[in-house]
Amino acid sequence: MAFSLEFGTVMGHDFPWENHTYVICAISLPPDGNYPHGADDSERDTWSLKSAQKLLVANRGEIAVRILRTAKRLGIRTVSICTQSDATAPHVALADESVALRPDDDDPPTNSRRYLDAAHIADICVSHNVTLVHPGYGFLSENHEFAALIESQGITWVGPTSQTIQAMGLKHVARSVAIAAGVPVVPGSEGLVHDLVEAKSNAQRIGYPLMLKSTAGGGGMGLIVCRNEEDLTVKFLETQERAKSLFHNDGLFLERYFPKARHIEIQVFGNGQDHLLHMGERECSVQRRYQKVIEESPSPFLIHYPGLREKMCDAATRMCKNMRYSSAGKPLPQMYLPMNISLHAF
Repeated sequence: MAFSLEFGTVMGHDFPWENHTYVICAISLPPDGNYPHGADDSERDTWSLKSAQKLLVANRGEIAVRILRTAKRLGIRTVSICTQSDATAPHVALADESVALRPDDDDPPTNSRRYLDAAHIADICVSHNVTLVHPGYGFLSENHEFAALIESQGITWVGPTSQTIQAMGLKHVARSVAIAAGVPVVPGSEGLVHDLVEAKSNAQRIGYPLMLKSTAGGGGMGLIVCRNEEDLTVKFLETQERAKSLFHNDGLFLERYFPKARHIEIQVFGNGQDHLLHMGERECSVQRRYQKVIEESPSPFLIHYPGLREKMCDAATRMCKNMRYSSAGKPLPQMYLPMNISLHAF
């Protein structure tokens, strides 16, 4: 067998060890498709499995390029999708096959949104005999309905199951999952608050300042700090309407706001069968408008608090084990979409 060793630092989503030194051992199959001289039956089975797979990357740009390069190293055939404006993009050239999204749509604004066309992408998967779908990040990656649609076609979704995405995609549900697993949470409302009266009642129990948060979406766009009841009164309907406009979900809940909290993420990987591990923490507290600007690992904050890292990592893994978290389909465990559990230290 011919092996090649690579040594470097992972800066993207190809592997779980982001920003960590890694060593990869890759087996290279000759261009003619013949097995390496001396390959045993188990190695031949591995190559047969890989050659039978076809991966569609439901994304564009740098993340699509990274996934495609990883698939190529693993010997997996690939399919990319593109809009008219992306017809000459790198991710199109890298894939073995490329499919235009609604080529009959000549309107640039609507055509540019075709990366969100779940039904059409699913049809492409079926018509091109795709066996694996990797969503990358953004676009449809956190859309549980798209994941369920792919799964219903008998195609492996390279990422958390649709049930997991649904549970973790709504923050008030994720909060309940954490509580059920015995993970400490900040004071907050029990579920959604449906009107201002209910919000004020919960706020009296939680205390100010507090966060008025959209249960859907992300990126800090649905998070508003209320320092007193007057703020809550003024901002409640405005935040509800903004959430509905941005995320098509006007659900809101409340949590206590801690101005000097640290944002620390624990990255986990599991197979859905009680086998789960964490890959350390990332300090994400340097932010602008609640958006991460820098990620640093290990966290310089945790260095000064012996034992806290272990407690946080244990909480993250306990929560994911409780929900039988699975980060990828079973046939090819080398490819996966990891999940980050965001925890806060005070």
